[in-house]
Amino acid sequence: MPVEESWEKIEHWIAQHAPDEDLLPEPCAHEDLERLYERLGVRLPEDVERSLLRHNGSGRTTVTPPGFVLYDVEQIAREHINSLERRFGRDRHGAFDGNLIVPVGGLGDTQLVVNTRTGGMGHWGSRMPYYGLFEDPPPLWRSSFSSLLEYAGNALASSPPWIARDDGKWQATCVWPHIPGRLIWTDNVPEGLDEWGPRGDETPVEESWEKIERWLAQHAPQEDPLPEPCTRAGLEGLYERIGVRLPDDIERSLLRHDGSGLTDIIPPGFVLYGVEKIAEEHADSLEYRLEDDLYGPYDSRRIVPVGELGVTKLVVNTRTGRIGEWDIEDAGYRWFEGPLWRCLASVLDLVGNALASPPPWIARVSDDEVWEATDVDLDFPGTLVWTDEDGPDE
Repeated sequence: MPVEESWEKIEHWIAQHAPDEDLLPEPCAHEDLERLYERLGVRLPEDVERSLLRHNGSGRTTVTPPGFVLYDVEQIAREHINSLERRFGRDRHGAFDGNLIVPVGGLGDTQLVVNTRTGGMGHWGSRMPYYGLFEDPPPLWRSSFSSLLEYAGNALASSPPWIARDDGKWQATCVWPHIPGRLIWTDNVPEGLDEWGPRGDETPVEESWEKIERWLAQHAPQEDPLPEPCTRAGLEGLYERIGVRLPDDIERSLLRHDGSGLTDIIPPGFVLYGVEKIAEEHADSLEYRLEDDLYGPYDSRRIVPVGELGVTKLVVNTRTGRIGEWDIEDAGYRWFEGPLWRCLASVLDLVGNALASPPPWIARVSDDEVWEATDVDLDFPGTLVWTDEDGPDE
């Protein structure tokens, strides 16, 4: 498969699933390649050359399993010189003459290398006494640089889970808990990883809101009216203030109701914020959180409060859509377990279905957590109150 076709598949996957990846580098120029060849003393295989003319390396994106980044022309020249300084004392300019083995990518201390005589792919590290993976005959996907890109491209162009099919060993994911929103190759997918983020088959938030609105109109005359929708201009103003965009389901909820006012929509009693409150609480949370995080997997700039229950904030990971909680006394965010909390749409679906059912109005969050809605609470009659009464046996 031409490297350009493989790159198209990789680019398409990154655009759809990896919003936190840096942009792939621009192409290198033909003049840059010629200068590279002058420094190397050898020419790269045509497929490597054409890849560089598509993207001058991959930047920080781990394009090929198990996590190699691809070098740009300057890195190739520099790493080749460095490898020769380490290799000349060990090779005898034979079948694997160090002059002809050129590093084209890296994963930690290990380099992805190409044999410029044969085009075959291998790897080498400063602690290795020889080049690895130059089998005879090599696996199809390591027979050339273009085969390696095809291996990655076909995996990413398939339906999820994105499995590299030639040996079934590597799987791509964009929802790795520690670095979501980026391309990660793994041979050990954690249990429950598929529960991070929306699946795409959730009930539309508008349908869930209709059920909630109907229950409030029938059973909660003492509740204040739900807020009017926010405007598109209000959303854009919010995004300018917080520096990130909210997931689609939260945006659509705000366009239905700009928060929930004083109504405890989500059990055990969370209210939802409007756009102004989201902006205020995000700014306040950063004052507490930025000193505690290192802009890592749970970068507090991307974790946005969208509701509260007392001092506890309901938060969303804007990279994955997952719902959790945080308060200023906690050491970290708590991400609720189970598929229910993969996104706000799933949570509103649970609430809407509970309130649309015949009484008792039971919301079964998990096997161990069951909430019942009531409109006859002794302290707040005529309002929506969630209690932890056990639901009926099933």
